[in-house]
Amino acid sequence: MGCIQGPRIWRINDIGSITMFADYIVPAALKQLGVLKYSSTLSSIIDSNREIVPGSEEEIELRACTIYAVEKMRELIKLKSGKQVLSVELDLWLWSVGVQCPSLQHHRTLSIYY
Repeated sequence: MGCIQGPRIWRINDIGSITMFADYIVPAALKQLGVLKYSSTLSSIIDSNREIVPGSEEEIELRACTIYAVEKMRELIKLKSGKQVLSVELDLWLWSVGVQCPSLQHHRTLSIYY
């Protein structure tokens, strides 16, 4: 039996070391913005709403390229503007842009991780 305690406050001391969350909206937003370009095979799978198998080469490559693209965007923003932007901030912005576009085609992978 435990006691009910008040809300816990989480502190992340190194949030700058966290990368973006490789979900399903951000890669689609990056594609829409012209940052990512899908192969014709991947485009066909996504456009036909077919599932991409969890852990498959296509899923891993899509997630890895999304993370890489966000990190490169972060570096370019710092280089061009001198402003430090966190990967998680870019992730939130890209996700917000993506969910506002109802016609956005995204990949489908059954997973408990996002």
